[in-house]
Amino acid sequence: MEIDINEAAERLESLVADVMKGKEVILTKAGLPIASMVPFSAEATPRKLGIMQGKGYKLGAGINDGDEEIEIMFNRGE
Repeated sequence: MEIDINEAAERLESLVADVMKGKEVILTKAGLPIASMVPFSAEATPRKLGIMQGKGYKLGAGINDGDEEIEIMFNRGE
């Protein structure tokens, strides 16, 4: 369903009810789509660690240089 943003503001509650039923609502301005309303999904996509590994990105120089006391505590697990 497409609806002008000004009309959508007046009908927000009913539009949200439609979205909760699984319908997609496309918001338009001057006839052009600007946003969509879709049902919320709580299913989070797990993040993959190391995704940038081997892509040419490197940590800045000296990133591991720090306070010696903190490094000792970190390595001992204190």
